[in-house]
Amino acid sequence: MSHRTRGILIGALAGALFGALIAWIYTSSQSEETPGKDHTLPQIAPADWIRLGIAMLNVARQIGDLVKRA
Repeated sequence: MSHRTRGILIGALAGALFGALIAWIYTSSQSEETPGKDHTLPQIAPADWIRLGIAMLNVARQIGDLVKRA
């Protein structure tokens, strides 16, 4: 397996694990049992999604910079 293929597989696996972790944190924050309370997840504003996407791109850029230095 080439270094490029291995890197892509590791990145895909890390991204999937990170996404699952974020989803678990998001859903478990609202899973506390409260009698008489609606158990719907809070709405996230579009601006928050954009900020999250930009933050994830910045993390990817920083990881790329670290790999280039090594």
